[in-house]
Amino acid sequence: MRKISTILLIMMLIALPVGATNIHRKSVETAQTAARATAITVASTGTVYTKSFPIFRANSELNMGVMYQQTPATGDTLLSFQQSTSQPATEGSSDDEWLTTVVLDTSVTGTQWEMATVDALEFMYGRFKIEGQNSNPVHTSIHIKFVK
Repeated sequence: MRKISTILLIMMLIALPVGATNIHRKSVETAQTAARATAITVASTGTVYTKSFPIFRANSELNMGVMYQQTPATGDTLLSFQQSTSQPATEGSSDDEWLTTVVLDTSVTGTQWEMATVDALEFMYGRFKIEGQNSNPVHTSIHIKFVK
């Protein structure tokens, strides 16, 4: 009987989905530019893509919390989240393999920290797309932190 119980326990452990024991472990990360800067400058009406990062989850029902803050208050940016099955050909550049899956904020203004959620992490990699709107001051920058 003990041998059967041991065999059943081993079979149950093998059948667990990969990462199931780590499902509640989360980490806070800071988005970076391709040059690894954490203050992401978005001057005028330019578009900036952050460095990509792995987001794959064993359970696609999990979400990702995002905090962001812009300076100065006179800036105006659009913040989106993109996903893809592979890393971009060139970090920090537009890539046809990347899809905008969520617009987090259509008009980031002010200097207070804001919060948003990415509800569905379906692909292997993610990154943020920041677009300057109107005529941002040349020193407009945004800081992004995310929990995954």
